[in-house]
Amino acid sequence: MRSKLFFILALLMFLSLPSVRAHAETTAPDRVDSAEALSQWLDSHKESGGQVALDADIEWEGYFKFLTKAPVIIDAGSYSFHLNYRSYLGFSGPVTIKGSPLPDGVLFDGEQNAQLSLDDGARVVAEGDNVTAVQTRWSQGLSTCFADICVTGRQATAVRLAGGDLSLSCIRLYASGEGAACLDAGEGTADVFFSILKATGPDAVSLRSGAGSVVDTAACSPEPEDAVLIPASRHKIGLWVANSDSFFYKSIQDTEPLPGRVEITFDKTESTPARSLSLDWTPETTPPAVPGSYTVTSVLELPEDFTALLGDFKPTLSVQMVDPSRPYLKPIYQLNADGVCAIPYFKTFNSKDHHEILYLSEDNGKSWHSVPSDSGKGDRYMSYNHLSIQFKNYFEPGKTYLLKMEVESPEISGTSNILEITLSDDGSLDIFSFDGDRDFSDRDDSHSDVIPVSPDTPIDTAAADGETYSSSEVMDMVEANPGYTTFFGEGIQASVDSQALAALMPGADDTLTVQLTALGGSRYRVAFIKKSGEAVTFSDPPLLVRINIALRENETPDQLSFKTEDGAAADIAAYNSETGQLELRVSVPGVYTLSSDWSAPAAPAAALQAPSPGPIWIGLAVLTAICTAALIIARLKKRTV
Repeated sequence: MRSKLFFILALLMFLSLPSVRAHAETTAPDRVDSAEALSQWLDSHKESGGQVALDADIEWEGYFKFLTKAPVIIDAGSYSFHLNYRSYLGFSGPVTIKGSPLPDGVLFDGEQNAQLSLDDGARVVAEGDNVTAVQTRWSQGLSTCFADICVTGRQATAVRLAGGDLSLSCIRLYASGEGAACLDAGEGTADVFFSILKATGPDAVSLRSGAGSVVDTAACSPEPEDAVLIPASRHKIGLWVANSDSFFYKSIQDTEPLPGRVEITFDKTESTPARSLSLDWTPETTPPAVPGSYTVTSVLELPEDFTALLGDFKPTLSVQMVDPSRPYLKPIYQLNADGVCAIPYFKTFNSKDHHEILYLSEDNGKSWHSVPSDSGKGDRYMSYNHLSIQFKNYFEPGKTYLLKMEVESPEISGTSNILEITLSDDGSLDIFSFDGDRDFSDRDDSHSDVIPVSPDTPIDTAAADGETYSSSEVMDMVEANPGYTTFFGEGIQASVDSQALAALMPGADDTLTVQLTALGGSRYRVAFIKKSGEAVTFSDPPLLVRINIALRENETPDQLSFKTEDGAAADIAAYNSETGQLELRVSVPGVYTLSSDWSAPAAPAAALQAPSPGPIWIGLAVLTAICTAALIIARLKKRTV
């Protein structure tokens, strides 16, 4: 009898578990009646979230910022928040503050120099005729970053400016009802940037303000009557990162070569200043761990309706991958108040044990001469040390100069990239960077970006015309380089025996067109074409062609092949694992495809995992434990009788 009784009690307890859980989930929200009580409640619910209701108006003093990733609901009911002078109240995350019913009331009312901040999904909702969700009295009274403010009711207003001007950005304002308004600036002006304003209902307006308001890169429905509308197409939009004014520099040794956050910049127009937005992004391509310049495309982490505001803008970032063991001159300069310019290095040299020489060319690389490390200070000079290159009034307007440096130190050695510098008439410097030969024979190098190509990239069959050289230019190269002469293309370079090169140009009118092009899809065009149209074959000795690749895990150079469609194959000469440069011996001109016999290593067999216990199994376990305990108790009682 007792066993049956215990079994029935255990079964009832098991069946009652869902109802107990449902009761816990529908527990009434907590209630607070002061700013202190509300701030304490919020601090204790950052991780868990929850609901709280107001029992009185909240008078806010001082500074308070609430950040959460768990949903939080603050039900103000018919009560309101009053932000006193110089107070600050901020909400960030999935926080909803709602007031309803709130007839003729203001949910958030800020005094002069008080600020309400709504970020990252925070939401304010107010309902009632003549209701105002947020009212401020100065231009910075409301700070937002992807937040929502919604009102419903006759003559309802999402944001109201009670005097002065107002600036808003990154916000959605919704107003529904007869005569409702998303933003009411009264007689003042509003500057609305990168926002969405939508009003519905008879005589509803997105913006009500005085003349001179600006709506920049925003969507307003209906369109305001007295504002200047600036679409995204009126701006020059770009990406910017803090590392550099022109490139995002990273070392090939960095495990995370790209930033997770970038600045979207909007240049100024006749009606707007320059603006910027700090946003997260997801790169679509990643530069390999090989030195070079790469263009990375990305997707901005924006809600779809905000992405639409940018029109056809495609985020791209120029990334310069640098080998930290070699010197690299950044193609930027810094100008101080004394008119001295400084070009920094990617990595400074060891100040105790280093030796560097700066070389300058004034004839596009035909000749180079060294520059003394300290040519004196005055109105015109150039000097350098282990930190940077410094100069003042050194370059002539309209003339092009080339700079590069040779360094020997315990950590950095070799020859740097080449900087091409031109002084504009307005006094600014135009600086470009490109890789150069290591034997100081650089001449007529083209400046191009190496774009990483995936195997699925469509092949560009329209080959470039290449670079054409006259007989005198070729002979100048041969004279300057008695051994080998190096030509540079797009993502590829080739060195030719100088004597074989000279033999191709018997006449003064002869020309040589060099086609060195990365076509995409791991395909490369290699061709030296004479004036007659004949493609030259180099057999003894062959061309030394170099391309940059990154070997995959367990992949070796002997697994690679470099062949044309006709079967002509190049020999693998060498592979530098530090720089990622592959050197090949090529004899026959044509379009070569780089392929590999490498195959991905088999993934290890997944370990068997025990199934996670579900609610039914947990209930059965509890029932079994109760029944076992009942049997033990019954046996003990029998023994004591």
